[in-house]
Amino acid sequence: MRLCLLQLNRRDVREDPLQANLFLAACKFLDLLFILGTEDFLLHQWIFITDTVDALYASRSASHALLDRLSTRLLSMPSRSQSLGMSLSEMQLLGATPMKRPIICLRSVSSIRELDAFVHNASVQTYQATYTLAEPDLEFIDAVLLSDLLYFDFTPVSATSPSSPSATQLSGFGDDL
Repeated sequence: MRLCLLQLNRRDVREDPLQANLFLAACKFLDLLFILGTEDFLLHQWIFITDTVDALYASRSASHALLDRLSTRLLSMPSRSQSLGMSLSEMQLLGATPMKRPIICLRSVSSIRELDAFVHNASVQTYQATYTLAEPDLEFIDAVLLSDLLYFDFTPVSATSPSSPSATQLSGFGDDL
């Protein structure tokens, strides 16, 4: 998260799909940690999100949490085309189950901006899920993890990388899964 924040603080910010997917992996991991709420992680959760009532009312610019600071930085970036807030139907869908589920179910992204909604809403969602005493939906989490582990993207990583194998070279990989 700190690396992403440092990258976004540079003057010449450019969209890099590899960095965006690395950030996606970090966000998915944090999303899972927020849901599972293990005692070992709860001691350090405040580093990433605001886990008090301030998540609902306080200004994000005053927060020391990394995701809140990242949200503030993403808000200040030009050419934002997506809405940060979750729609009412999305919020109701998340609240429709009495169990905690991951917010992020994406497999890949091409831009960090595709994760705006998670970055912007992680503190609030985690705070609300904690105080509703909801349990993690372990079956759903297992299905998401299994899907991520068995998924293989056959698109080339970079058109400029001559050493990266093409989709035709990899077409036989994973067919027996």
